[in-house]
Parts: sequence; C-alpha cells; structure tokens
Amino acid sequence: MPYSADFDFFDYYYGGPAVASAIWLIVVIILMVIAAIVGQILLGLAVYHNAKSRSNPNPGMWGLLSGFFGWIPALIYFVTRDSARNRLMVCPQCKAPHPVAYPNCPQCGVQNVYAQQFVNPYTEQEARLSKKLLIAAIVVVGASIIALVISIIIFVATAVPYYYYY
Repeated sequence: MPYSADFDFFDYYYGGPAVASAIWLIVVIILMVIAAIVGQILLGLAVYHNAKSRSNPNPGMWGLLSGFFGWIPALIYFVTRDSARNRLMVCPQCKAPHPVAYPNCPQCGVQNVYAQQFVNPYTEQEARLSKKLLIAAIVVVGASIIALVISIIIFVATAVPYYYYY
C-alpha cells in the first residue's frame, strides 16, 4: 500500500489518544477483575471465620459458597447463622423451654449437655478476624467500583471526542 500523509494525520490526531485511553481502560478492567477476585477471597474467609466463631457445623461450606458465588450466599449465611443457636429445647427436669445454646436451664439450673457444641474457645479471636476480613472485602469491592467509574469517565473524556471528527 502506498504511503499517504492522510494516514499519518489520522493516526496522530485520532488514533494515538484513543488507543492510549483504550489501553488504559483494558488495564483498569484487568485490575478490576483482580480486585474482584481478591474481594471474593476476603469475603469467603470472613464468612468461614464467622462460621467457626459461632460453632457452625459447616464453616468450610459457607466459606466456599461465599467465596465462589459472592454476596448472595454470604447474605443467606448472615441471615441464618444463629438459627441453630436460637432453637428452643425443653429442660428434661422442669420442662421449661429455653434456647439450646444456654449452658444451664434458666429456671432450675440443670446443666444442658447439648450446649457443648456451641462452646468455642477461639470465639472472640475468630469473630474479630471475621470482622476485619469482611471490612477488607467491602473496601476492596468499593474501591474497585470507584476506580471503574473514574476510569470510564477518563476514557469518555479522552477518547470519545476524537471519534466525532471525520
């Protein structure tokens, strides 16, 4: 193809900034995908540690579900996490109803043998770690959304004006 000055004019005035902003947008999208993956990992870890601190029988399942499928399983977990702890049982001695997680009957004081599954020596430590990981996940996801909005604004401001001139 013969050399033409028209192609140089087009590449310099229209192609250069538009290509640069498109490359910038691709880099930002790649960084957003990495941030989303990190956010999912942090969310899964937060749910896992929260489930361990509450003596949930399936902390690994909830952590993996939240890590792979995101915020919907995490919200389902956070809504249903205390359902086993708040179930009522009847005291074998006085027949008074009380939550199964109570170590003793509030009426007669007899020991509850079923409450042992809810006792975890690392409860406070796991709960603090869970809160930190959940906050980190929210910050990572929020920062990635803000970065995406800013990069789209920059892309539109730098690339779009060059496409209107033909």
